[in-house]
Amino acid sequence: MSREKDIAWAAGLFEGEGTLYVTAQTGTPCAALKMTDEDVVRRFASIIGEGRVSKAIPGFPRKPIWLWRLGTKAKVSALIELLYPYLGERRRAKADEILTICRQPKRKRPPLSAASRRKMSESAKRRWAAL
Repeated sequence: MSREKDIAWAAGLFEGEGTLYVTAQTGTPCAALKMTDEDVVRRFASIIGEGRVSKAIPGFPRKPIWLWRLGTKAKVSALIELLYPYLGERRRAKADEILTICRQPKRKRPPLSAASRRKMSESAKRRWAAL
């Protein structure tokens, strides 16, 4: 298949099975695609060239779920630009909303006091620094 056809295929799959969202904790724009067909998810990831594929195993008797995720402003912006010409009206509206967030400068937080830093867990410190 040509590169253009591959991108069109990936956009069609993303239109039906993908999602664009902003994380509640950090406000980071993300993209995800989830389904039970590993080969299809891996093909999508291969065409996009970015992101991470992982496997979730729900309770019996359900099939394993394959999840592709992408989660930085630059990478989500690049994904949207790649797929945008092939997306439907509703998905384009969401893409425009996410692109607006991607284009915003990183928020600055006031420095933490020494007492506050001592009370925070290491993961909370990393999250705070990422904001």
